[in-house]
Amino acid sequence: MLRQNKIVIIMLLVSITSAASTLYYKTRIEKITMNKHINDKKTMKLVRELRALAEDIRIATYPTSCDDVTKEIIGEDCDLGNYMEWAGPHLEQELNQLSLVLDIDR
Repeated sequence: MLRQNKIVIIMLLVSITSAASTLYYKTRIEKITMNKHINDKKTMKLVRELRALAEDIRIATYPTSCDDVTKEIIGEDCDLGNYMEWAGPHLEQELNQLSLVLDIDR
């Protein structure tokens, strides 16, 4: 009789521990899944916005506004017009490839 009681108590403790662990890990998995879903939505929104920006990038400034930082980036000739004409389409192409990889609807 005493042995049966011990077995019942052990089985009850194992069941309670299993149930508690299951609930804890289920909650953790749901939280991680929700965070991943939110982050995926933010990533897709960011890619869409960047793609729209890339379509709009064209000559944005004049060579007279070329400062030292700009000269470091595009060279001493400060040919900003050619740089911007190249950067816009290149960025657009790269973002189109990224959106295909992420399977974002156009």
